[in-house]
Amino acid sequence: MDTTLRKPKTQARYEAYLKTPEAKGNCFKREMELYEAGLPSQIVKEYKYFYLMPNEFPYDLMYEQHDLLFCKRLVEKPELMHKEKLELESLELEFEPKDLQIIKNCGVGKSQYGFHLHICKPIRK
Repeated sequence: MDTTLRKPKTQARYEAYLKTPEAKGNCFKREMELYEAGLPSQIVKEYKYFYLMPNEFPYDLMYEQHDLLFCKRLVEKPELMHKEKLELESLELEFEPKDLQIIKNCGVGKSQYGFHLHICKPIRK
């Protein structure tokens, strides 16, 4: 059994999702298309070069809040343009004082959809 940062119920929902046709596509692209068409989307905030949305399958064993920040221009590798990097740096400064951890992810695999960041608020005990 794989180690997971998700609670069993969240992990079960995630594993069920991976078996759906939606999991084969790019979730960021799908959400962008919905948002830009004015249809219901998970996107909660738009920046000049990025979108922010909650993670549908959060790492809820460790984090009380888990959002995803992704570039409007779909990027397979961390090859952001200079203007995107500048905005990203300012967003990182915006998130840090709120006690949020920023985890960069640029892998592409069964559950990876190109460059994105996880914006997480750790559970405090």
